[in-house]
Amino acid sequence: MKKLFIPVACFLLIISTATAQERKSAERKQNLKHQKHEIKQELNLSDDQKSKIKSINEKYREQTKALKSNDDITRGDFKKQMSELNEKRKAEIEANLTADQKNKMKEMKQNKEKEMKEKSAQRFEKMSNKLQLDEKQKAILLEQQIKYQEQIKLIRDNKSLSEINKREQIKLIREKQKADTKSILTEEQKKKLEHRKKDGKA
Repeated sequence: MKKLFIPVACFLLIISTATAQERKSAERKQNLKHQKHEIKQELNLSDDQKSKIKSINEKYREQTKALKSNDDITRGDFKKQMSELNEKRKAEIEANLTADQKNKMKEMKQNKEKEMKEKSAQRFEKMSNKLQLDEKQKAILLEQQIKYQEQIKLIRDNKSLSEINKREQIKLIREKQKADTKSILTEEQKKKLEHRKKDGKA
């Protein structure tokens, strides 16, 4: 009976993990779609701008499709070329915006960053309560969070870096942050944190 239970348990875990990942992916796509619609509304694009931007997106969509269908390309080259395509697409779109629209885009970006910080603070408070962190742990984690957020912002604002380099450096920072977080948690708190990750709550 135990031999049967282990594979079944593993299967259920895989299914639940896959379902959580699919849910997150669907939510990300929905959020991205909503953000694009919101940006178009806020910028008040003219019909001519909408037409030009649509043509730009279609052009790069075809190039992206061709890149994805290239079976001979290495993973590293694929990432690099995808990053270059995205940067070119954004540059072409921005070239069709007025100065006021560019300023509006900048303002929206700043508001988004502020919103993300607020959500991050809420998630931190929720996690603190669930893990039952003491005041010393909270203080250390908050200090770490501020430090890593500043580092990530510097990378995102660095125009000399390509998008792929930014993502790679941010990934390393997030991994370092995770390691630093675990280093101040008790074994019981680490177990709780892992359970939250499996449930898609962390």
